[in-house]
Amino acid sequence: MHITVYLMRKDVDIKDIISSQNIINSKYKEYEQAVDSELQFPCCAWIQNNKKSKPKWLKFLSPAFSFSNTLMINQSNSFILGISVCNRVFAVTFGYAFSALNRENIETDFGLRVTLNAVNPDELDTVDARTIDLKTKQTKTHLNMGSNFSEFGLQTNIDWLKSVRGFTNIDQFMGKIQGSDSIRINWKDNISSLNKLCEKLLELYQSTNYKESFGFIDHLCKISKDDPLIKDLKKEVLLMISREERESIAVAYPEIPQPKTSKYRIIGEAKDRARSEVEEIDMDAFYDYILSYRNANDDQLPKFEKTYVYELDDDGNYSSDRKSLWSYIVAQINYDSRTYILSLGEFFKIDNDYVNELREKIAKIEDISDFLDLPEWTKGLKEGTYNLYLSQNRKWLLLDRKMFSFKNNFNKIECADILTDSQDHCCPR
Repeated sequence: MHITVYLMRKDVDIKDIISSQNIINSKYKEYEQAVDSELQFPCCAWIQNNKKSKPKWLKFLSPAFSFSNTLMINQSNSFILGISVCNRVFAVTFGYAFSALNRENIETDFGLRVTLNAVNPDELDTVDARTIDLKTKQTKTHLNMGSNFSEFGLQTNIDWLKSVRGFTNIDQFMGKIQGSDSIRINWKDNISSLNKLCEKLLELYQSTNYKESFGFIDHLCKISKDDPLIKDLKKEVLLMISREERESIAVAYPEIPQPKTSKYRIIGEAKDRARSEVEEIDMDAFYDYILSYRNANDDQLPKFEKTYVYELDDDGNYSSDRKSLWSYIVAQINYDSRTYILSLGEFFKIDNDYVNELREKIAKIEDISDFLDLPEWTKGLKEGTYNLYLSQNRKWLLLDRKMFSFKNNFNKIECADILTDSQDHCCPR
């Protein structure tokens, strides 16, 4: 059985898994266990039963086809199971229940860390990443066979892993494991063992085994949500928005848009329910929504973490998990002589120390140009031709355009153009 599991933040009550709005609107109802239930652990559940809607394409086809004698109703069912294990709360979702979770209470790195600690590092097949920069690039790369991370061609100093999938050797799991905010696995046991599953996932989440093969994820300095600096950085971003800046702030989709998504619905917090429907989330749509909100709320900005964006398909059904409007905002903040990036709802510190460390290492490399005494490189001669001539003339090893990967190095690199018989690396320029 394929299982999707979320971990809630510490001290979150099991009743706070589901967003209150789904209870208030009677979209989900709490569901009692059977009298002869096999579950021997604390849990609670909610169900959305037989949500009915007419297909949106019905109106389009009606002028040419008669549906008067045909029942044209889509139905969907969703279920949330909350489980309390080891003083932590987990949510297992079925159907479209992911859209009903209280996003503020979710441990956002849970699924990714579990996967990196559980996956075979040489059996990755899909990586979803995003550059932590004002100009955002999102990539989702799938390989037809399991490979190590170097095959995906990412820049580990600026690319933030969002999702990883691959094969795992853990006995309790079957085949592939995929993690982002949630973890998706094929669980071979029955429902009565879900507490054991959660215990194992929590153990994997807390492990540091990922550092051996994926330690680069710690190079990007994500600022803890408990850091007092977060409050100041948020103020800076809100000032940018209030001034309707566009130079140091942008919007970017938290995930690559799904082909089945036809429009986006922006819904404000419960007390005002301000909403807007747009075909794209861009800067114009972003500031148009903010303007309408401010006009209706005494010029106040919306609470971005409690304003949600829903992706809708042609039938008006949710086509993916909802995301806060805050997670769409990308901003570069210069504060207290440092540079920070807001991306995916998180603040990252640009690691100046890391850059300086690389420069210091490069400066220590000995200049052996005089010792090598390389022949003149005539104008117009191509690099490959020169390297080939040099290797043949000196009887040195030609490595030009040959890529290598090394242990604890996560990109394939061209380590040299020429390797001399004294094992000196030579890169003629």
